[in-house]
Amino acid sequence: MNINEVFPSKWICAADLKGDDIVLTIDRVTVESVGRDSESKPVVFFIGAKKGFVLNKTTSGVIANLYGMNTDKWLGQGIILYPTQCEAFGEIVDCVRVRPHKPSGAPAAPATAPVEAAPAPAPAPAPAAHASIPESEIPF
Repeated sequence: MNINEVFPSKWICAADLKGDDIVLTIDRVTVESVGRDSESKPVVFFIGAKKGFVLNKTTSGVIANLYGMNTDKWLGQGIILYPTQCEAFGEIVDCVRVRPHKPSGAPAAPATAPVEAAPAPAPAPAPAAHASIPESEIPF
């Protein structure tokens, strides 16, 4: 028995991602009552997904840095949700975070040469592959 199936969440949680990064397109942003205290929080809904993603200061800040402070400008934009862990209320817990989605074929940022050449750093590890799933198959 999977405990997440016994106690399903109304909102997207780390378990919904099944360990994968998932590329999603923002459909709308609303304010919803969430949690035990029915606190009003922004919630992002995605094209093809049944559940919404409750934003906190960290996740809303990432999206605002990408697409602006006005949530109307977020509509139709792509982001990646990925599972990780974070500290909350003195504990390390599973959580969902956001990173930018750069569509394939998008131009790379222009490179600038440093004034003085420094030793080249070791190459960064390749980013994890992103689950590219049809909207009809989004698991949440």
